[in-house]
Amino acid sequence: MAQASFMPHLPATGRVVHASAMFVVTEADAAAIRTAFHEQGELSAVIELRQRFPGITGHAQARACARTIAGRQPPPAAPCPVVPLHPGKGRRRSSPGFQGSPRGLPGAARGAGRSPTR
Repeated sequence: MAQASFMPHLPATGRVVHASAMFVVTEADAAAIRTAFHEQGELSAVIELRQRFPGITGHAQARACARTIAGRQPPPAAPCPVVPLHPGKGRRRSSPGFQGSPRGLPGAARGAGRSPTR
């Protein structure tokens, strides 16, 4: 019996560019476009956008991008990092002589959950 030779299918040789219409807007660019939009109107925002991004040639595309950028709010400020008040003092570890609750809660000491005996 003759074996059939396996020929893998190769992708097309022509290039397909799928991200040619993408661009990145920094916060500084977005703030300038947003300011122009809110203070002077949509046309000023389009002009500001096209000055900063000369690859956008179509007026309708520039208007849509300017509206999108102007309508987007900047991301919230990053939360403050947690700084320990007492550096070097870690959590309290239970020692063999520790008589507190298993979780170390002050109100749940030995016998706190039992009913009184008479």
